[in-house]
Amino acid sequence: MILQNTGFHIKENLKFIGLDASIGTWNEKYHSFWLALFIWPVMYCIKKDYKFKIYATISFACVAIITSYSESAKLAIAISFIVFFISKKQPHKTWRLIFYGLVIYVLVFPLFFQVFPLSKFDWLQHRWYNRILLFETASNAIVDSFWIGRGFGSSLSLNIVPYLPEHNFAEARAAISLMASTHESLSSYQTFPGNHPHNLVALVWLEFGLFGAILLLYFIYKANLYLLPAMMNSKVAPFVISLITTAIVLFSLSWSIWQTDVMLTYIMFFACLASMISSIKQNSD
Repeated sequence: MILQNTGFHIKENLKFIGLDASIGTWNEKYHSFWLALFIWPVMYCIKKDYKFKIYATISFACVAIITSYSESAKLAIAISFIVFFISKKQPHKTWRLIFYGLVIYVLVFPLFFQVFPLSKFDWLQHRWYNRILLFETASNAIVDSFWIGRGFGSSLSLNIVPYLPEHNFAEARAAISLMASTHESLSSYQTFPGNHPHNLVALVWLEFGLFGAILLLYFIYKANLYLLPAMMNSKVAPFVISLITTAIVLFSLSWSIWQTDVMLTYIMFFACLASMISSIKQNSD
């Protein structure tokens, strides 16, 4: 994946031996997601090796992600490295902050964009503005069916046009600005692009409402209990925390549950997480 993303065109060259591999920016996007997740169990495995090996791994992976299509992966890897260095000193405290941050995130997501509407963010770069527009649209739809949501699978066919932020729309059309083109593009879709709000928390709120959010919080609580022993281990905790941070960023900006590539990436995340946690028991044995 690193070689493909850094310009060696391995998949394109496979055609010369009769193998027809999937090629395109969307496919490359998932290369970047997997790389961003894979780097932490790989780094954990080689943490005692020569520094050259560690630096070479980090360098190749970062170059592959930076030169890729996905801005979500770039942001995820940048934030996760910052968290990694912070958590090396106080992993348990860092994890506690992330845990409570997740709880607040899940609870306030539908209300945040009601208090801070999209007009506050119109200075953002186009792709980031587009994401926030999706989130505010999702927030408007969530508030409309707050308690039990719209039902499992409803986001696939949800008409988002009535929930687009109208407070910006008239001004944007008159100005023929970035906001106008973004709004009009979403209006032409009728549903969310890709049939999902590009945020896992928003998806749960949309389809299951407050009831679903409470279930998600229960899952986070149980996961916290499962992860606490790992967070007491200063050798593995920074890598586990960084992996989870990477996943939080990716799942907050680019994620649904319906597509097979998304499902495989969920599985890959949990496999990476389980491999590092299981290593603690093996070492203790």
